[in-house]
Amino acid sequence: MRARALPLFLTAAAMTVACGRSVTVQVLPRSAQDSVATPAKDIPVEFLPYDRDSIFDALTRRASEPQPQVPDDLKAEKQQVADLNQTWHAAETAWSDKRDDLQKLSADLQKLDRRDPKYLPLYKRFNALDAEVSRLDTRKKRLFASFDSLQKLTIERSDSMRAVENTWADQAFAPYTSIVDSLLKQRGKKVVADTTDGQGYATGHMKGAPWYVYARYTLPFEELYWNIRIDTMKSDTLKLTRENAQVRLKM
Repeated sequence: MRARALPLFLTAAAMTVACGRSVTVQVLPRSAQDSVATPAKDIPVEFLPYDRDSIFDALTRRASEPQPQVPDDLKAEKQQVADLNQTWHAAETAWSDKRDDLQKLSADLQKLDRRDPKYLPLYKRFNALDAEVSRLDTRKKRLFASFDSLQKLTIERSDSMRAVENTWADQAFAPYTSIVDSLLKQRGKKVVADTTDGQGYATGHMKGAPWYVYARYTLPFEELYWNIRIDTMKSDTLKLTRENAQVRLKM
């Protein structure tokens, strides 16, 4: 199949030099729920002298059979699974935070004499917090049960759909490698590849046009995908975010 996407914030700083262009890319992935992006290590980044999407689009049009489409109800179920997972994790975090508060309060109580005037108010606060922790524990368990149940129901359909997609893609996209090899030979260029370091940086050097930055990052329930042309950019900086990515729901 066409390469699936990649949860990410990616910055590319480009410097033009006399004999070509050096592009440094920093991969800073995040999911839709994360507010802070962190550098991603060991992420493959490729600088391509061709538009990979246009090749896949052409092969899709030429395929002997139409590309299989994921049913809308399955998409909705997969999205619901992702949403429930997010809600469950949020509930688990809330429970964990309150449990930590309860443990701290318990330690403070043990240091006090029961005749101490501070003891009774603290004890009442402990009981109230203990009840809240119990309530949050019940809620997180209920949410996990809902998430787990729905996820199990969608696994069989998802696996079946993925098998259909892969079978179609194996046939439809079989010529992809030979087409790319022909383009590279015709243009006298090579793919420039690098892998991000511990700070999320990768660098490529290229000459001429066209050139595209291609990168992917996989999240638990989705993939973000970028294939952005860079040789026509006026700016020396490229930012790849969720807003300009193809966000693909994972089967």
